Amino acid sequence: MYELVLLEDFLKRPHQEVRELAGQVGKETVTIADFTHLPTHCKSLAFMPQWDFPSFLVEHGKRYPGFHVRMQADATHLIEENGPPVGVNAKTPGSMIPMRSVLTVGADGRHSVVRERAGLQVSRTWALPWMSCG
Repeated sequence: MYELVLLEDFLKRPHQEVRELAGQVGKETVTIADFTHLPTHCKSLAFMPQWDFPSFLVEHGKRYPGFHVRMQADATHLIEENGPPVGVNAKTPGSMIPMRSVLTVGADGRHSVVRERAGLQVSRTWALPWMSCG
């Protein structure tokens, strides 16, 4: 967020800052992670409600003329032309539409149809749903 020059606005939104994580082992409390030493602008992690973060990005993305958002569009197939995908075909409430782009970001979660159709493998690692604000 800092490098995108969005940090100040990001931190104005409802979020929770975490500087360290601790766990209890028996009667002992043990620091598991200390984020105050991160080589970033912020020395913490920021947790924001999952539904607020995409809205934040869309709000700021609209400042750029090449930025477009299509809501209620379910990607069904990749558009491929002599190499890597160049977009997706999407089902909207009104019709099927092609969506071509240099970068297409899908928010269809861990059971992504597009990821499956692209033949991409899911990396099964444990992770927290957080983001560093640095």
